[in-house]
Amino acid sequence: MFNTQLQILKTLQNDLENIGYPDSYRIAREIYQYSEGDPQVIVETIARLRQNTPWEYVKESSEFKGYDFIVNPSVLIPRIETEQLVDIAAKILREDTKINHIVDVGTGSGAIICSLFKELNNKALKYTASDISTDALKTAKKNAAKLDIKEINFIETNLAKDINIDQHTLVIANLPYIPTDTYMKLDPSVKDFEPRIALDGGRKGVDQIQELFKQLLLSPALPKYILLEIDAEILPDVKLTIKSKTTKYSMETVEDYRKQIRFVICSLTA
Repeated sequence: MFNTQLQILKTLQNDLENIGYPDSYRIAREIYQYSEGDPQVIVETIARLRQNTPWEYVKESSEFKGYDFIVNPSVLIPRIETEQLVDIAAKILREDTKINHIVDVGTGSGAIICSLFKELNNKALKYTASDISTDALKTAKKNAAKLDIKEINFIETNLAKDINIDQHTLVIANLPYIPTDTYMKLDPSVKDFEPRIALDGGRKGVDQIQELFKQLLLSPALPKYILLEIDAEILPDVKLTIKSKTTKYSMETVEDYRKQIRFVICSLTA
């Protein structure tokens, strides 16, 4: 079926284009490398992609902030937009040296907390990551081990429940923010394979954000900052959520590289 590497790559690229797979040139080369040129593996891989299986789940890895993370259907595939969340968190921590505890709620694959640890290179800070999914936490722990990170405390819990938080804490939350109606219309490669719990934010897209603020405001002490990733369409409901929970806060929004509001930095006061 295949004779030379060039023929294999050309055939792969044509197959990817025929099924409408984006970035066919790059993915064809990744598939060739992954398959080690084995025709059977290539045929099986293309068959899975035809069924809308994300390439990252086929190869069980995804690049984020220059690191290779293990991914599987128990965790969301890290998006390139979220890399900016890590950059914003790093900037906050460099500017406010009183922050000594980072809490990543709903950590999933652990891509955010692990990348931030590598970015900061500061073992004096305390690092905590939570997830309600046992399988997600197993994946996050594997990624930390893969990157030789031993300093992150992984906790199986609902968001920030039972986590010690105080005025020196930065909470990072990339929670599900897609309204249910929008979620139901997502591409099958997303809706049928990635975990719904990590995508579906409820009727208005803010269910988990509401729960997070509820938990934090019931804590003995408030965190200094809450850093959220959101979609611009739900910003009004995010604002209403915060206002409904407390009047003692300040809020800043940050645009992503496409000039769309993507991030919210909320500072709480007692």
